[in-house]
Amino acid sequence: CSRGGCFERNRGNAPVKYALSHGIGISRGKHLALRIIGVRPGDEVIASTLTFIGGVTPILFQEATPVFIDSDKSSWNMDPDMLTDELEACKKRGKLPKAVVPTDLYGSCADLDRIMEICAPYDIPVVNDSAEALGATYKDRHAGAGAKAAVFSFNGNKIITTSGGGMLVSDDEGLVEQARFLSQQARDPAPHYEHSTFGYNYRMSNIVAAIGRGQLKVLDDRVEAKSAFGYIAIKQMGYSGREIGRFLNMRSYSAIRRTQEGKKRIDKRGFLWDLAQE
Repeated sequence: CSRGGCFERNRGNAPVKYALSHGIGISRGKHLALRIIGVRPGDEVIASTLTFIGGVTPILFQEATPVFIDSDKSSWNMDPDMLTDELEACKKRGKLPKAVVPTDLYGSCADLDRIMEICAPYDIPVVNDSAEALGATYKDRHAGAGAKAAVFSFNGNKIITTSGGGMLVSDDEGLVEQARFLSQQARDPAPHYEHSTFGYNYRMSNIVAAIGRGQLKVLDDRVEAKSAFGYIAIKQMGYSGREIGRFLNMRSYSAIRRTQEGKKRIDKRGFLWDLAQE
C-alpha cells in the first residue's frame, strides 16, 4: 500500500471504476487529464466563468487558452445554451476547443448530460470539475460520472480533507493508468532510472491517504448535515417552499430535513412535494 494506493482501493463514493489519488491540489488532477487528452500550446479549452482560479490554471499549464462560458440563472453553472452557441461559432471559425471543463459549483451539479450531448457531435471530451461536489448526485449518479474524467478536491475547506490534494476519476482505465504514470515522475518500467518522457511529482503520500480513508467513513453523515444546513439557511431567507426546492436542486444532495424529534431521511420526491405545498 504505497503512494496513495490504499486510498484508491477504499475510495468510497468515488463515482466511477478507476481512480487515481494525487497529492498537490485539485488543479494537478485536471492538469494530468488535459495533458492526456491532448491539450497542447495554442489550443482552446472552454471553462465556466464562475469558478476558482485553480480550475483554470491547468489550461495555462498546457499553454492553451481558456474560453469562458457564462452561467445559467438557476444553477450558476455553465449555461448549455451558451455552450451550444459557442461551439457553433467555433465550427464556423474552423477551430474547435480541445476540451470542455464545466464546474459543479458549491456542490450543485452542472447539467452534465446536456453538456456532453452538445459536445458529442464535435467529439470534444468533457473533464468535469467536481472539486466541491464529492457526495453530490446528478440524476441518481455521483457528480462527474459519465464525463471523460472528473476531479475532486480534498483541500482543507472541502467536505472531507487530506489537508490538500484530490482525486482524478474516470471510467477509462487507460487514462487513469497514464495519469498514474505521469504523476510518479513518468519513470519507465526498467531496472534503472529511465524516462522516455517527463512527468510530475503529483502522487499522494501514504500519510495523507490514511487521513483520507478515515474521512471517507463520515462522508455520508456530512452530506446529510450539509443538506439540512442548506434547507435551514434558505428557509431563514424567507423563500417559499417551492423556491427552496428549486434552490436546493435535488441533483445535489439527498433530501434531508431535521425535525424536533431528530434527524430524518425522507424520499426526495416526497420532500419536494412537501416543500411545494408550503
